[in-house]
Amino acid sequence: MATAMGGEAAYAERNITVTESGRLVLGDELRLELRATYTDDQINGAADCTPAACGSQPTKLALLRQLRRQCVYRRSDATKRSGGPLQRNGGNRRAELDEA
Repeated sequence: MATAMGGEAAYAERNITVTESGRLVLGDELRLELRATYTDDQINGAADCTPAACGSQPTKLALLRQLRRQCVYRRSDATKRSGGPLQRNGGNRRAELDEA
């Protein structure tokens, strides 16, 4: 079936498996791609919540796209919690001005 599809859909077919319990199992190729940008905790957390975010009986392509989106959300959340570049001084511009 994957050979009849091209590009991203075939990639999703090769790299995403859904267990009977509804859990995602990621292929080595996809996990390696995600590890270039995200931590294992971010990837695993995203994989855990992706099926619920996709609704009932999603396609593997929809799961792949949602997985990537969830990874972005988790990285953004981690950056905000650490006070990284996405959130300076709790987003309080006045505190920045007071320090100057």
